[in-house]
Amino acid sequence: AVAGDIAAVIGLRFTVTGDTLCTKRAPVVLESMQFAEPVISLAIEPRSSADKDNLEAALAKLSKDDPTFATHVDEDTGQTLISGMGELHLEVLVRRLEEEFRVPVHTGKPRVAYKQTVGARAEAEHVFERVVGEKTQFARVRIRVEPDPLAARPLFVDCADPAVMPKRFLPNVKSGALSSAEGGVGYGYPAVQLRVTLVEGATREQDATEAAFEAAASRAFQDAFEAAGCVVLEPIKKFEVQTPEQYMGDVLGDLNRRRAVIQDMAEEEGVRVIKGTVPISEMFGYSTALRSQSQGRASYSMGPHSYAPVPPELAP
Repeated sequence: AVAGDIAAVIGLRFTVTGDTLCTKRAPVVLESMQFAEPVISLAIEPRSSADKDNLEAALAKLSKDDPTFATHVDEDTGQTLISGMGELHLEVLVRRLEEEFRVPVHTGKPRVAYKQTVGARAEAEHVFERVVGEKTQFARVRIRVEPDPLAARPLFVDCADPAVMPKRFLPNVKSGALSSAEGGVGYGYPAVQLRVTLVEGATREQDATEAAFEAAASRAFQDAFEAAGCVVLEPIKKFEVQTPEQYMGDVLGDLNRRRAVIQDMAEEEGVRVIKGTVPISEMFGYSTALRSQSQGRASYSMGPHSYAPVPPELAP
């Protein structure tokens, strides 16, 4: 195979999407691809208990093949959830389960992968002091949280005085704060677009422990997050709709009802092209609606765009 060729290889048991294949004599690793996080989930279960193991094996195979597909078990409900980039993506995967892997399944209603951030800056301090066994554990941590629209994940910053805050406990402070950001505050969604700053920390040398700093940081973060006010974020998709001119009015009206933001309208080869952004929560069943509005002559595509605050009156 040379540059430009497309090759097929069989028998690769441990290769996944994004790996670099090369000769042992000239090892090389190409830059890996960055894939968007799944934004929609639905519950799935086998139609019979006899297919449970087959379903787990099939889901594992699909996850290995498709980096934008994920599966996990909800700790609260015990349900198996599959997550993907959109309603059509999950429909295709469910169809593959039934036709390619021969596993009949039941599916539940799709769920949107909401996230959250804070609406303002706030600080909070927590003092952890507890006697465990015969030893006293003590730590004092002050945390500041503030919005950071450019931070895809919570950004941790250390501004504590190193003369007072022992640096060896900094990883524990970071772990305590960021673990709470994964879903232990607010509405329980993962926190994003957030800057977390260690303002100060202190302890008594004889009572300093890793557990004390982690617990103090976790509680300080939770208090600061609550004080700053929680803002729910929803995934936004960019879209492109292609429709004949005579159906333009119906298509635009339906998009506006779905809270779409129209960014561009053009004409290409006699077809009107509408581009913009729309919350994915409003696009369930859109393929059927679009076919109905255009007698099956319009088409659309969607791709990842961003997260944006949910209007207060629509917050889940």
